[in-house]
Amino acid sequence: MKNDQYGKVFLILGDQLSQEHPFLKLATSEKGAVVLMIESQPRAEWLPYHPQKLLYVFACMRRFAHEVKLKFPDVALKYIEFSENSIASEINKLKCSELHLVEPSEPKAREWLDEEGLNCQ
Repeated sequence: MKNDQYGKVFLILGDQLSQEHPFLKLATSEKGAVVLMIESQPRAEWLPYHPQKLLYVFACMRRFAHEVKLKFPDVALKYIEFSENSIASEINKLKCSELHLVEPSEPKAREWLDEEGLNCQ
């Protein structure tokens, strides 16, 4: 993946797939903003998911990304399929000035986000 630069990155996690997600509306009005979705293999390895559930989550993410492209054509969407890098590593490649995310529903995900080093303010 080439190194891109964005002002704001709006991260949508696999358990936050909703056509009513506030980031979809924000990203249409923010110049230089991108909605980011990542299938992260390292994150998948520490989640206690059955392989079929993990496949289902990734399939739902891909379907959601497709629907976003159709329903919100003005939203810049960057979808990274099955990355061998951590989510933090992928975000750092974007050289964003701001990272926005909705509080994860999983307590372990919150701990993980606190531990990851992100180059975003």
